[in-house]
Amino acid sequence: MHEKIINRIIALHRYSFVRITRQTLIMIFPIVFIGTMAKMILKTVFKPDGFIYPEMSI
Repeated sequence: MHEKIINRIIALHRYSFVRITRQTLIMIFPIVFIGTMAKMILKTVFKPDGFIYPEMSI
């Protein structure tokens, strides 16, 4: 069973489309990760019901 899966994965790597897609995703990952972390911080920390919401009292 494992051998069949490994052979199929190896066969997929022969296609240039798969290699190009894999390299593209590897290059995009850090940007997406940083953006996701920034969005998470904005949603959990700086929302009105978040951890550190700066209240503006006038």
